[in-house]
Amino acid sequence: SSDGDESFVKKLCEEHGIPFHCYTWSDEDFSPRGRSLGSEATDGTGFDGDTNIVEYNDESFPASFTQDVARKWRRRKLMELLSHLVIKSNEGISGSDESLQNRWGAILTAHHRDDADETLLLKLLRGSHLTNMQSMDARSDGVDLQLIHNTEKQRTTSVNVDSLVPESNLVGYFAKPMLKIRKKHITEYLESSALEWREDESNSSNKYKRNKIRNELMPLLSEIAGGDHALQRRFSNLEQQSSDISRDLSKRSKDILQAMPSSSSFLLPEKSEIKFDIVYEDALHRWIMQETDRKLQLPYDQMMRIRDQILNYPNRLQWTLDVGGCWKIQRNGETLVVFKREEKKQKQDDNNLSTHITLPWIVVRHNLGSDQESHYTDRVVDTLELCFGLLPYSSEHFTLETVRVKYCGNIKFSPPWRKGRSAIKIKEFLRGQKVPLHRRDDAIILCLSVDNARHALAVYLEGTGDDGGGRWIVNAEFSPQDAVPVTNVVLGRTSV
Repeated sequence: SSDGDESFVKKLCEEHGIPFHCYTWSDEDFSPRGRSLGSEATDGTGFDGDTNIVEYNDESFPASFTQDVARKWRRRKLMELLSHLVIKSNEGISGSDESLQNRWGAILTAHHRDDADETLLLKLLRGSHLTNMQSMDARSDGVDLQLIHNTEKQRTTSVNVDSLVPESNLVGYFAKPMLKIRKKHITEYLESSALEWREDESNSSNKYKRNKIRNELMPLLSEIAGGDHALQRRFSNLEQQSSDISRDLSKRSKDILQAMPSSSSFLLPEKSEIKFDIVYEDALHRWIMQETDRKLQLPYDQMMRIRDQILNYPNRLQWTLDVGGCWKIQRNGETLVVFKREEKKQKQDDNNLSTHITLPWIVVRHNLGSDQESHYTDRVVDTLELCFGLLPYSSEHFTLETVRVKYCGNIKFSPPWRKGRSAIKIKEFLRGQKVPLHRRDDAIILCLSVDNARHALAVYLEGTGDDGGGRWIVNAEFSPQDAVPVTNVVLGRTSV
C-alpha cells in the first residue's frame, strides 16, 4: 500500500541521513495537499519542517482522480520541491561568486528500459505519428525553477512544468539514469546485494493498459522476436528511424510556419505552387499543437482525415471537421483555424463592449436620442465622422457598436451604387469587393441593434482607401437626404 511505501522510504532516508519529503492527494475535494517532513527552516513556502497543508483551487485538476492527473500532480510537486532546494542553496551567495552557485538541479526517476519499451508500444497502439515513435528521453528540457518558485510562493494558478522555457539561470531537469537497464537486471542486483525494495501493488493488475502491455504483450513479443535482445534491437531501430525522419521534417515544417502571415491561422499552399505533402502535413500538426498549447495532439488517423478533406475536395472552401474532445478544424477559403466548440459559441454569444473594445474601430460618440460618448477613448489614435439620415431606433432600447461580420450574421447591406435596388447579403457585398473568403468573417460593421432587429449602417473595407488604408462604405438605405435630420456618429481608430 502507499502507507507501506511511505514508511519504507522514510526509514531508508533516516538510516542514510537524507531529508524526507512526502506529499499526499486529498480525495475530499480533489485538491493536492502537500506536507514536507524534512528539516528545512520554516519560510512560508510550504516546505517547513512541520506538517504544512497547501490548498489549491486549480482548474488544471479535474474533479476526478486518474493516472494522468496523478502524474501531472507528482511532476508539479517534485519540481516545486526542487526549485525550493536550489534557490535555498543559493541564498547568501553574491552574484559575483558564480563558482559557488548551484544553477541547476535534477529530479532522478527510476524508469528503466522496460518502461521505455512499454511507452513505445502505447504510442503505436494510440496511432501516434511516425515522427513520434520515440519512447523516453534520458533528460527532459530545462524548466525555469525561479518561475515555479514565484508561482508557488504567490499561490497563483499553477503552471505546466513541461512548458516553461528557462528565462532565469536556475534550471531544473527530470533525468532517468537507469533508462538503459532492464528491470530484471535491477532486481538481480538487489537480490545479490540482499537489498530490500518495494513493488507498486497496482503493477500486477491488468486494469490499466500499460500493465497489460507489461504483463502480457511484452513477454509474447519477446518470444516471437527471438528473445529480449532481438526485440530491443527492433525497438531501437524503429526509434532511430523515427528520430531521423522527425529531425528532417522538423526543419522544413518550421520554415513553412515561419513564413505564415499569421500564427492564429494555417495558410494552405496555393494549387499552382506546391502540393499539400507530408511536410505541410507535419507543419499543420505542429501548428495545431502550438495554437492549442498542446491541449490537442491529434493521432495520425485524424491527421489523415484532415489531409484527405483538403486533397479530395480542393474546391470546397468552407467546411468543418470534428476531431474529438469538442475540438474542430475549420476551413475558410485558403486558411484553416482550430477551435473548441463551447469556446466559439461563447464568443459568438458575447457582444458586449468589453469584447469589442479590442476591435480596430469603436464608436466614440453619437447623437441618437441625447449625445452619448464611449468610456473607451484612451486607445483611440484617430477619429472619423459618419453622417446618416433618420435611423430606425427606439429612444430606450438600442445598441450602436462596431462588430465583426461573424458576430452579427449575414445581414443585408445596400452600397451607394445599388441605391433604390434590393439589398444584398453582407458577404455577397464583401465578395464583390474582392475581400478574400477567409477574411470576410472578420470584416467590421457599424451595427445598430433595435430590439431583435439589426441594421448594418456602414462597412469598413481594408486597403481600399486613397492612402492605401481602408474606407467606410455607408449603407444607401441610411444615407443622409435633403431636409432629413442627420445622425452623426464619430468612430475611433484604436491602437490594437
